[in-house]
Amino acid sequence: MLAALADGLTVLRLPIAVAVAVVAAAGRLDLVGILLAVAWSADFLDGRLAGWAGGGTKLGPWDLAADTLVGTGAVIGLTAGGLLPAGLGVPAVVVLGGLAWWRRNPAPAMLLQGIGYGAYLWLAWTTGAPWRVLPLATVAAIALVDADRFVHRVLPMFFDGAARLFRWDSSIREVED
Repeated sequence: MLAALADGLTVLRLPIAVAVAVVAAAGRLDLVGILLAVAWSADFLDGRLAGWAGGGTKLGPWDLAADTLVGTGAVIGLTAGGLLPAGLGVPAVVVLGGLAWWRRNPAPAMLLQGIGYGAYLWLAWTTGAPWRVLPLATVAAIALVDADRFVHRVLPMFFDGAARLFRWDSSIREVED
């Protein structure tokens, strides 16, 4: 039951990714903030539920892909809406997204997410978008509860991926979510 719920939260992020792209393209930074807070909360909760279910789910290996699609949705939407320069958005999606998929590497996937989320947060904050504090509060709450995971799993996964990318190493180091 818990594993199925965790998988459901992973799947939930797919339509959220599409919605983020659509509402960002329309310039609705308020709705983007709400959607990102929901996506990040779903990501946090699916990891917790998977752990409580014994650590594994059917869609667990797709968790990073779901996260990356949400970040990619932000980049695509902000670029399509003219809020992010195409000279940044298009290469970010093509190069980083391509490397993440082709090389099965978490580092470019995480960088792509960072560009999407960072661009959104910067735009929301500088324009005074309503709800701009919600995604920041969500990140802060997750960081307080899950700092150990970030330090001992997420950062090592990123740096291992970056090192493999620079060595052009195709081996995959599995890091459970």
